[in-house]
Parts: sequence; structure tokens; C-alpha cells
Amino acid sequence: ETTLAPVKVNGKWVSETGFQSQESPSVQIHHNGNAHWVLSLQTRDGNIYLLDSLSLNLTTSLEYQLTQIYGKDKKKLIIRIPDVQKQQNSIDCGLFAIANALEFCQTGFKGGTHITYEQKYMREHLIHCLENGKFTHFPKNYFGKTPKNLKTKTHIISINCDCGKPDTIEDMVGCEGKTGRKMCDVWTHRSCAKKNMRGNSWFCEVHR
Repeated sequence: ETTLAPVKVNGKWVSETGFQSQESPSVQIHHNGNAHWVLSLQTRDGNIYLLDSLSLNLTTSLEYQLTQIYGKDKKKLIIRIPDVQKQQNSIDCGLFAIANALEFCQTGFKGGTHITYEQKYMREHLIHCLENGKFTHFPKNYFGKTPKNLKTKTHIISINCDCGKPDTIEDMVGCEGKTGRKMCDVWTHRSCAKKNMRGNSWFCEVHR
């Protein structure tokens, strides 16, 4: 468990870290709530990417963070997860996150999001940067070929509740209001619905 990311404790999501909404372009290093570091970036055109040196999946903790940072006034968040260079061990995820953040901040990822780093020199390079008080680009393998058809997975995060947190963090309940024969399509988290329950039913603002 870490206070750097939302974690579920006794059935409730808790975090001591506040996540602020960011305008594009922006970059953020995340702990995924499960011993792993990744990088998210929002380009100038508003596209959101998640660069993960280990897998192509999102944890619920990451969904929680991404909706808080990039999901303001949105009902769904589209996350693009390109298949970038994979780490050769289980401990260098943070190095890749820092290296990719640096590339985005200094170059805006011109030329694509697939960069082949010389992984065996990355840790040494980070120490050198810290000793000199200045970050420089991490060593790259210029002989590594960038895939012509870069595999990118698209993940859609639904944000139906007014609280702005993803649907996945807990059970959702739907409004019991009706218009003719059509049920209302407004949904909310069960914990958010408690204050507006009528018996066992919840009603949105329109049908209260």
C-alpha cells in the first residue's frame, strides 16, 4: 500500500494525495497502486497516452487518478496505451517513466512515442543526472527500429457519477425515474446515491 496512489482499504478507496486537473500539454508519473510506475501524458491536441514499460493494462487505481487529472467535465475518458519498449527486469519501471517524461517535456515526443532506450545504461545515467543537478536525455539505441505499425490499445473509462470518479471504483445505481416507458439513463456510485435515496430507490435531480 502507498499514499502515492489510491488504494482500497477495508472496502473503501483511500489516498492522501490530491490529484489536480491539468490542461494540455501535461505529463504525470503515476504509481499504479500495485508496486509499479507508469507515465501519462496529454498532448497539445488533447489526446491522452499511458506509457507502460511492463503491460498494456490499467488498474482501477490508475483509472481513479486519470479521471481526476484529465476527466474534468467529461463522461468518458479515452486512454491510448501504445506498446512501448518493455523493461528487461522487474525494477526499472521508474527509470522508463522518468526517461519518457523527460522526452515529452523537452521534445513533445516528436516522431512518435516508441523510443528504444539502452536499458543497461539508464540507471547509471539517472545517477549522473542527479549528481549534476540537471536532466539530460537518457541513452537511446539508435540502431533499434521503430515499428511501422505501432500497436496501441484503447481503453475507455466511463465517468457517469457527478463526483467525477470512474464507475469502476464501486457499484453503480441507476435513477428509477421514468419518462413514459423509458427509464432514466443517469447513474451514480452507490455511496454518492445515499443522500438522495427514497426507500431503496435513487432518483436524479430531474426525477427527485
